[in-house]
Amino acid sequence: MSRIRQVSIPVFLFLMFFSPQLYAQLDTRLISADIVRVLSKDLFDLNSTAFMQPMVETFNATANAGFYHTAFVPAQDTLYVRFGLRGMFGFVRDDQLTYHPAIPTEPTENEVANVLSIGIANKIKTIFKRGIEADSIQVPPESATVLGFLAAEFDLNREYLRRELRNDPDVQAAMLDSNLIDQILDGLPNALALPTGADISTIAAIVPQVEVGSLFGTELLFRYVPPVKLDTNVGTFTFWGVGLKHNLSHYLTSRFDLSLQLVYQQTSLKNSVGVTAAELEAEGETFNANVHASKRLGNLTLYSGLGLERSNIVATYIYTLPRQLQAQLGLITPIDLNNDGRIDDDEFVPDPENGFPGDTKPQQSRVELSASNLQWTVGADYQIGPVQLFADFKVGSFNIFSGGVLVGF
Repeated sequence: MSRIRQVSIPVFLFLMFFSPQLYAQLDTRLISADIVRVLSKDLFDLNSTAFMQPMVETFNATANAGFYHTAFVPAQDTLYVRFGLRGMFGFVRDDQLTYHPAIPTEPTENEVANVLSIGIANKIKTIFKRGIEADSIQVPPESATVLGFLAAEFDLNREYLRRELRNDPDVQAAMLDSNLIDQILDGLPNALALPTGADISTIAAIVPQVEVGSLFGTELLFRYVPPVKLDTNVGTFTFWGVGLKHNLSHYLTSRFDLSLQLVYQQTSLKNSVGVTAAELEAEGETFNANVHASKRLGNLTLYSGLGLERSNIVATYIYTLPRQLQAQLGLITPIDLNNDGRIDDDEFVPDPENGFPGDTKPQQSRVELSASNLQWTVGADYQIGPVQLFADFKVGSFNIFSGGVLVGF
């Protein structure tokens, strides 16, 4: 399919050159918009892993915190239930705030753009590649991750593109009219902005937790957060997890308790983002295997453990061009909605009847992310009657403070 498209582009351009009627009917504004769609999607897909990876690391560490506060599980079958809340809090590292972005330089397919637009966009990307080597195209040195905050953009250098396109052998072979090249390039924005990030310096979470025991020296852990809309930034979030802890001390002669624990968790997030109402759906799962030990000293219990954790997240993002880009491409028009005599950014709206259709071609990107972490936890638990207060610190790729309260029956 890719080869067919690449061969058909110069043929189409050749026919267009010899068909004044077809040339007159071309809306170069829409061609420019399609080119921007191709470049924007490629730019997003190329940098999505580096942009999102720090969030996966923090999610991995946060979701896998607070599974235990003691290694003790009764050897005899005993019914007990503990209800409580576990809170987690961590600081984002400086190296998680930025990354080194890349710009698209290889041909791709695109489902929403037509053959001509894809062909020109792919030709532009090959020019980007040459431009980087000749130092005529500049790649931003750094950009914000989803946790950071930095305004960075990729300058298209339209004059360089104009010169290179006019001298390109494929364009010359297609006898593409220079006026058409100028109109298409003049319709492009000066730059494509990279995501600025959410400016997150800390991560915090509170999770309801239930512990039920014990059968054959084994305890059940259960966590659950029902679907709830946290705020306009986070969206609708749901979470559940289940784990089993088995006391190994029953098979050993030791002065402390030792347990093995396995935990599986799933999360789901749905959100409508920004003024373009981009739809984000993310499904995640985490696995944790840990060995932890504890020693009781009266009402005080000291505990520590080593764990291996892994998270996998699949995110699907359906989006249109940012409103600012739509305005630059002439797809939306300013309308004074509140009659205050000023045109603000949020007053740029579609007006199809008068030739401003908006971005009618939403695109979809799919991102698969994963993170693994070896972590060490040290903490203390203090019991007052049926109430247990505990706090710990987890050291790993992302450090987390954790603490909470449980009431047992």
